[in-house]
Amino acid sequence: MDSWHLLRLLFSPQSRRGKKLLAIWDLKSLPWSVGDSLVFIETVNAVRIERNHDAFDLCIIYDDGFPAGNRGRGAPGNHLTSENARDYILDLLPMFSGAEGLGSLFLFTSRDEFDRFLRNNLSMYDLFPSLYGLLSEKYNLAGGGVMGELVDFKKKRGWVPSLRVPGRSLAWAYDFYRKTLPDGALPVALSLKVSIHDQRRNADPAAWLPFLDQCKKEYPEVVFVALGYREERMKGIEDRTNVVFASDYGTNVMEQMALIATSCLYMVVNSGLAAFGLFGPVPYLMYNMHPSQMFFHVPFTSDTRIIHDNRRLMTPEVLFDDFRQLYGRIDRGGWFSTALRKGKPQDAFSAHL
Repeated sequence: MDSWHLLRLLFSPQSRRGKKLLAIWDLKSLPWSVGDSLVFIETVNAVRIERNHDAFDLCIIYDDGFPAGNRGRGAPGNHLTSENARDYILDLLPMFSGAEGLGSLFLFTSRDEFDRFLRNNLSMYDLFPSLYGLLSEKYNLAGGGVMGELVDFKKKRGWVPSLRVPGRSLAWAYDFYRKTLPDGALPVALSLKVSIHDQRRNADPAAWLPFLDQCKKEYPEVVFVALGYREERMKGIEDRTNVVFASDYGTNVMEQMALIATSCLYMVVNSGLAAFGLFGPVPYLMYNMHPSQMFFHVPFTSDTRIIHDNRRLMTPEVLFDDFRQLYGRIDRGGWFSTALRKGKPQDAFSAHL
């Protein structure tokens, strides 16, 4: 944008009356990650309610010449290119249906086109983040800073919105459990991150593998449904007969979110999908969360939710004690009734039309 337009946009009085919310996910300054995308979606949920908007439009932008943006410069393991960026963004897009009230969706791969769109349509929109945040590229989710809007929302209202999974995806997930798990099995969704990129968040096999073995003995009806990428599987976990791997069935991100939403309990270490657990409807056990993240300052937990940061030493005994506490509070009969009612084959079939 030229300087004159910038000055007019920045300093002209802007009323929100009669405007629609425009949420902008700029991948020049924001990360290509599942967790940060989910936190952004949840934040949009809160901002839409706080600003009294019935709906919002979504704009996603990345630069085709350098899609990885500011974080990709010199970063190890940066695998985004102009050729594959479109494939990655199409994988992420279904997650944005987790925001209530989504209207129009815009995807730009050219910053000039995005600037022209914004300049021509600014009068009809209430922006989030602010125009200053966009232009200064300071609206960055590093360190969980975006949680500030959610903290304020929670303090003011005493609750936060839940992330949404489309009904047909839920039907698919219930049908997946019906067809994949043994009769009478109860699914526990499991996210155990093992990655070379941020090893501080990795799950410890010395704690988790004995825990899974103990559950096999004492809770033979429980089947753990492991989520995440195939290449991030914990060594040794494939030998456990009480674990099923969602990635073996070609599941995408939205389908894995649906598997969490329809499970009876979610166990997760600090990973992208943990954000869905944090703002979702399912009882959870969370581990290895970093103390600096604002997750710890927002009391989203209840008597069916337990969260630990990475200062807590994880042992098989800690894991099993947590699991025993929450598993005993779950309405297992209610889960079977819901699965039987909602996991109809015709509903699941419609998810793929």
